[in-house]
Amino acid sequence: MRDKEKKAEKGFLASSQFTNRQMIGMLIPLVLDQLFLYLIMLLTTSMISSSSEDSVTAISLVQPLVQGQVAFYTAFATGGSVIIAQYKGHGDETKLKEAIGQTMHLVMMLSLILSLLQYLLAAPMVSWLFPSATAPVKERAVQYLSGMAICNFIHSFRVGSTAALRGVGEIRRNMIGTIIINLSYFIFSYIFLNRLKLDIKGTILSYALARLLGMLTSAYYHFVEKKTDVAIPFRLLLKGDRSYLSRIIRLGIPFSVEELLINAGTLFVSTYLILLGTANVAANAIVSSIYNAVGAPAIAVGMLSATVVGQCIGAGKEDLARWYGKRLVWQIGRSTRLNS
Repeated sequence: MRDKEKKAEKGFLASSQFTNRQMIGMLIPLVLDQLFLYLIMLLTTSMISSSSEDSVTAISLVQPLVQGQVAFYTAFATGGSVIIAQYKGHGDETKLKEAIGQTMHLVMMLSLILSLLQYLLAAPMVSWLFPSATAPVKERAVQYLSGMAICNFIHSFRVGSTAALRGVGEIRRNMIGTIIINLSYFIFSYIFLNRLKLDIKGTILSYALARLLGMLTSAYYHFVEKKTDVAIPFRLLLKGDRSYLSRIIRLGIPFSVEELLINAGTLFVSTYLILLGTANVAANAIVSSIYNAVGAPAIAVGMLSATVVGQCIGAGKEDLARWYGKRLVWQIGRSTRLNS
């Protein structure tokens, strides 16, 4: 295969589809994106811990439920990202825009259903899953679950937009959006938690305002900027198209099952962790925030693979897609070993 023969002179990740500079230009923003995300999470967790131990415990216990909801519809967004990348590689602009609209439509509809369930069932879920938790912890956990249900629906627009940006290779625009969201979340957290002492309410307000800014940033990319691959008519968000939705769902199901199993395992551990006391749960939450940053490079390479492999398949270069798949999987393993 010619691409394999030329890779040495062009670079480790170079081919006829992407130059080494293009690949590095997409990978570095993804790594920075993930590192910045986990750094802000760590700083915010430390601010929450200064409010009260019960608050950190409550958030830590129910966070797998919150993350599970986001992971579920993000999995389908990943399926949409693959299809978007294929149309980008094929050069079909009309179908590219339709795929973007349908991915965002599906993600928002799934989020709406899950957010309603989370809001209505917050109290029963906390009582059933954590019967041994103290009353203050349960109260804060219900408050956090209810508030995050609203925040997650706001965030779903951004998740669909992120899938589109990654699918077409607009990684830098996506990183800018992530910086805006997380930096504003840190600033709002400082104001509401450290200054105004609003505790759980302050955390929810910080999430809501930051994610609203993220939604507005994404809306600018799709509806205001006209000369980009992700610019689409607003009408594409309003109505589902079965031909697109069925393909996105088929691709998204394996991702969603994987994410559900991961978060179910974390939630299962939380039900036993509460028996050790609030101090241990709070300590686990802080250490977990640090540990998550270790996997940032590997996660970034995994995200890049969907874009690269999808565009290669769309361009009709299946051999090149397999080559990139193997090379990027090897790179993920190398990143994991180095960070261990």
